Amino acid sequence: MKARKNLILIIASTGVFFEALDIAIVNLAMPLIQQDFQLANDEIQWMQTLYILLYGGFLIVGGRLADTIGRRKTFVIGNVIFLATSLGAAVSFRYDMLVAFRAVQGIGAALMMPSALSIITNTFDNGTERAKAIGIFGAFAAIGSGSGMSRTECKAAGGPSAIFQTPGPPAAPASVLTVPEEVIRRTVLLSESAT
Repeated sequence: MKARKNLILIIASTGVFFEALDIAIVNLAMPLIQQDFQLANDEIQWMQTLYILLYGGFLIVGGRLADTIGRRKTFVIGNVIFLATSLGAAVSFRYDMLVAFRAVQGIGAALMMPSALSIITNTFDNGTERAKAIGIFGAFAAIGSGSGMSRTECKAAGGPSAIFQTPGPPAAPASVLTVPEEVIRRTVLLSESAT
């Protein structure tokens, strides 16, 4: 049972890690993007402004969806949207396309965050255990944000499209969550009986 809980914590925390990483990378890469698309200062701001507006506006919707259609399903949908829009932003050849993908990416992040936190709080029901899990979840977000600073330097050489290829890995944890629970339960039981 503990192995299953740890797996859930890692998957949910990885999603928030890449979301925080993405925000940090894009914030630091804005001058590069501005130069590449030859934008004025008042134009470049829309790339992050629309992301944040839709992210903040849809957080409540993400929480409500997690309650109605399920935490796991909402988390997977958020991850898929986040991944698809990351790839869309990476291949954007016009700034309006990039802004549109970033805006929809904010919706994906808004679905991912409350469902991930809900998954953790419902998986870890013991007070001490829950506090540790939420601390780890928060640490993943902080590490993702800090990692974005160093990652931007590495990606800057590849241009703006390389910057948006970074968040692709949230699809891996999301795909694990699409595996039926019975399969996960059997796998965990087999690994626990082997030890």
